[in-house]
Amino acid sequence: GKQALSKELLEEINKPLRISITNAYQSNVGKLKGFCVSGKIESGVLLNKKNYMLLPSATLFAVKGKEIYYLFKILEILLNESEKVQGAEVGENVDILIQLQNAYDAENFHPGDVLSSIEYPAAFSKNFLVEIVTSDLDYPILKGMQIMIHINKAKSSAIVKKLEKIIDRSS
Repeated sequence: GKQALSKELLEEINKPLRISITNAYQSNVGKLKGFCVSGKIESGVLLNKKNYMLLPSATLFAVKGKEIYYLFKILEILLNESEKVQGAEVGENVDILIQLQNAYDAENFHPGDVLSSIEYPAAFSKNFLVEIVTSDLDYPILKGMQIMIHINKAKSSAIVKKLEKIIDRSS
């Protein structure tokens, strides 16, 4: 049967949805049959039967300098790999059955992509500040060095532009 939305879930609905995709797969067994993605809800609320957008890898084409993104519809949500729900909130890991327009659309979903609300799409940045904790480096981190950044299952190359400060944790 249908599950009623909790008061807490209703309060979170207006916050922008962000889900970091950890896996995209075709499911032929279990409770979800079809094309699915899994991930963790980082902010907002995921609701069943609603349209969302995928960023950034599913850019279809550019029109007058504005990106047009692939829109898709959520068919079913599975919580904790067992319970079908009408909605899920921040911190929950979900498997999501996606309605695709055609079989080729599955190729647009990749680990590290972000499922986003249409009303408040995720913003992108070329520069950001990070705090790095290291131990026993074989070589120093230097300005101009190319590094690999890992976030969940996503990875991307980056260049160190500036070292703000070095903190000696032993002192």
